Amino acid sequence: MGKTTHKSKQLYRPPLKTQQLYKITPWIIAFVVYVIIVRIVSPSFYLKPIHFEPGELVIRNIEMPFDVDVIDREATDKLINEVETKFIRYYDYDSDVAPRVQKKITQIFSTAKEIIGNESISEDDKTKVFKKELIEKFGVNISEDEGQIFLDNCLNTEFKNIFLTTMNDLFVERGIISGKDFFMTFEKMNVLTVKPKKINPPIKFTSSILIDRETELRDFLEKSLWQIVKIEGDKNKIIQLISRIFINIMEPNVALNIEESSLDKKKKIGEIKPVFKHFNKGAILISKGERITPLHSHAILTINNKILYFKAIMLIGISIFVLIIFIMVAFYIHKFRPDLKFTTANVTLVSLPILLSLFVGRVLTLYFGETNPEIAGFLFPAGVIGMLGVILLDARLAFLLVIWGTLLFGISFNFSYAFRYVLYGMIGGFVAIGALYTIKERKDIIMAGLKLALVNAVAILVIDFVEDPSKLHINYAAWGIVNGLVCICISIPALPFFENFFNIVTDIRLLELTGIHQPLLTMFEEKSPGSYQHSLNVAKLADAASVAIGARYLLARAGAYYHDVGKMFKSKYFSENQVTPDDKKLHSKLSPHMSTLIVKNHIKEGLEFARKFKLPQIIADFIPQHHGTSIIKYFYYEARQNFENSDSTDPVREEDFRYPGPKPQSVEAAIVMLADAVEATATAKLSKPVINEDDLRLVVRDTISEKFDDEQLDECHLTLHDLHTISESFVNTLRSRYHHRIDYPQFEQKLTKERE
Repeated sequence: MGKTTHKSKQLYRPPLKTQQLYKITPWIIAFVVYVIIVRIVSPSFYLKPIHFEPGELVIRNIEMPFDVDVIDREATDKLINEVETKFIRYYDYDSDVAPRVQKKITQIFSTAKEIIGNESISEDDKTKVFKKELIEKFGVNISEDEGQIFLDNCLNTEFKNIFLTTMNDLFVERGIISGKDFFMTFEKMNVLTVKPKKINPPIKFTSSILIDRETELRDFLEKSLWQIVKIEGDKNKIIQLISRIFINIMEPNVALNIEESSLDKKKKIGEIKPVFKHFNKGAILISKGERITPLHSHAILTINNKILYFKAIMLIGISIFVLIIFIMVAFYIHKFRPDLKFTTANVTLVSLPILLSLFVGRVLTLYFGETNPEIAGFLFPAGVIGMLGVILLDARLAFLLVIWGTLLFGISFNFSYAFRYVLYGMIGGFVAIGALYTIKERKDIIMAGLKLALVNAVAILVIDFVEDPSKLHINYAAWGIVNGLVCICISIPALPFFENFFNIVTDIRLLELTGIHQPLLTMFEEKSPGSYQHSLNVAKLADAASVAIGARYLLARAGAYYHDVGKMFKSKYFSENQVTPDDKKLHSKLSPHMSTLIVKNHIKEGLEFARKFKLPQIIADFIPQHHGTSIIKYFYYEARQNFENSDSTDPVREEDFRYPGPKPQSVEAAIVMLADAVEATATAKLSKPVINEDDLRLVVRDTISEKFDDEQLDECHLTLHDLHTISESFVNTLRSRYHHRIDYPQFEQKLTKERE
């Protein structure tokens, strides 16, 4: 015969890729939630270019999406205009003009002398030749009579001195300029400077001294010459001759240096810094009903040019902020809620209340934000986070989620501007948590919403008063009341969704499951009244013990109610349902193995009832776990006794008389196991007319010790301290149950007699 190999039974393990997918999926969901939250709260996604034409009438307030410094063109142009009028005009004093004019006069006299001394020129032609020479060489056009006068007097020293005296008066005592009106204007504005080209001027030039070559020179010459001309002849003609010559050969010795003045102008304009007008984020750029001014147009252009840059910067900053919040929440849950494992369902469960509230807040902001931002701020349903958080998770985690949600809303609403709404949202969320901390039924959500509405209204008025004691916006308080009603309308329909989608058994659901009119419990009471009463007694023990160690007492109570529903099938085979003598003889007609199968079968039947009546899995788990893998001692000992008294060679195996398990996986299931065992033992053993308290303690202690020694508590998180607390709770509960039969210790009775 070939060798037979036996393979040990192994648990199913999913393929490696499936295991990896299980590990990766929560991270994917967390990342998706992160992206969605960033998308909702980041204002950069909602920044759009502003399109308005200059002069257009604005139909709504336009707020600054971020801090912007806008060049004030009007103010800047005003500075430029001031520079253009006040820059320095540089005038050059040319000391070479006087010698050059004097040289021309000398040359004119020399020309006249040469013509007079030239005998080849007839006397009649000399005047014509002189006139021609003046035109060609000096550009001086005189008449023949004037030419003859000059030729007649050119040898006269007094005549020549008139020219020299006049020139000295023009260039030494005064100065010649073109465009005196500009000089006078610049002088009044104190924006001119006369600079020498080579040597300093003999006098300080002012508009009162300078003579304008085009408008003043002729009059000045005629007046001054009239006083100094003393030679014989027609005085008027002599004066006109001298004036004509001077007017033609005279050059300005003070002239505007256009190039240097322009350089000074450019330099000073270049030194002008543009005038900026600062607009804070959230400030109103253009109010409704105003028209677009050039400043507005430039501000809009600046915003539109920077919008992509600010979108990127804001998105990065908000992404980092949201990531920090995610890390803080993850750290808190890891540290203080280790039972909340990092699974896809838990990540979604923690995130959905936040996402729901933020989505509603974003819709409100987009709808009311431009016209009535206060409404959007006061309608943010932070109370929904508190309500769903405390019902679905716990109060401590709900507090964290409220803080998380309101901070994120503050970002989406304009964080620095929305502090009042963040504070208001936190108050509302905390009130919702406090109002539902001891929730007993669904209508409590309505009461919590009404309380929230009242607190919202008061909080709004208080915050408003603190901000500005002179103003109280009663209408804002009305929106706080609406907020409470909105939270009711969102939370009530959302709760069943969470319960069903995530298979969560909330305290509300547990209260509903433990109601006396539940169909399964009603059937249980009718078909197995003894087992039903036993379950009520177990529930009382488990309820008090759960409260004592801080476990979910409602879960333990519900588990205790349903743990024995399988006994409805063949209920007479269970001692608590056996009333008549015939009922008590049912097992005597069966073998221990058959009796064991019937007893163990109530686990299978109980699970079937749980499936049929759609009990939550967390409640159905109490049915197999309340016995764990405990041994059915009565029939096991009976089978062993029968084996010892028979000739059978088949040994009695202990595992055949043990329940299939599993062992309790939760603290509440373990409490129900202990309560079930204690209640059954107490009912069986404590039947004397008078019961000593020590008997109670002995029953409780021995029963718990037996389960502990049998390793039934190895897979739950009960500590020895918890077991001690549970034991004391059981004793107190049983004492109240048997109080009319408890016997006082002898020394207390003796003490009582002595007192009497």
